[in-house]
Amino acid sequence: MLNREESADLNLSEGDRLQVDLSHTEGTVNVTVGLEGKEPIYRGNRQQNADFILEIDELGSYHISVSGHQAKGYVSFARIPGEQE
Repeated sequence: MLNREESADLNLSEGDRLQVDLSHTEGTVNVTVGLEGKEPIYRGNRQQNADFILEIDELGSYHISVSGHQAKGYVSFARIPGEQE
């Protein structure tokens, strides 16, 4: 049961993609992904079950935050490397 905020930083490069997979059966979940000091590239309040990809346009350390209230389920974030030239 998630009744707190969990966060992590992930170094991403321009051209990378971030796979987000969220599935929960109870409670509420909020998700935020973004660079420190900038508007988030994604914000999902009271997020429902979802599976999507975020395109990364800027190199940096992205802060990923997941907060839950009486939440049961899982959430995962996976880096998909961009093509190198």
